[in-house]
Amino acid sequence: MNSKQFLSNSTVNSIKKAKLELKRNEYAFYTVRKQVEKELTQAMMDVETAWKKFQGSKKYLSSAKEAIRQITLKFETGAAGILEYNDVMSSLIDAQTQYLSTKYEYLFKIKVLSLYQNEFVIR
Repeated sequence: MNSKQFLSNSTVNSIKKAKLELKRNEYAFYTVRKQVEKELTQAMMDVETAWKKFQGSKKYLSSAKEAIRQITLKFETGAAGILEYNDVMSSLIDAQTQYLSTKYEYLFKIKVLSLYQNEFVIR
């Protein structure tokens, strides 16, 4: 006699269903794990991109500050007109806006990455 002869058909069916459910759960776990890994990788790439944009905006702001310094000297000596001065001032304001925007985008991306690392990384 083998072991199946001691088990009823309903017990055998229950075991088969449990094994199938286990396989489904393993697949679901694997799928979710891969999705989390993908999202974590994307978050890391987003942080790197935001960092590069932030660094670029710092350089742009620095250049705009130097341009306003130079145009102010020219304007005070009469070598530049008000329209030139206003154009350079407008560029400075754009640079400041871009700097703040990229700074807060970078900080936001870091927070998102931190959430993924703290909440979703499988330990």
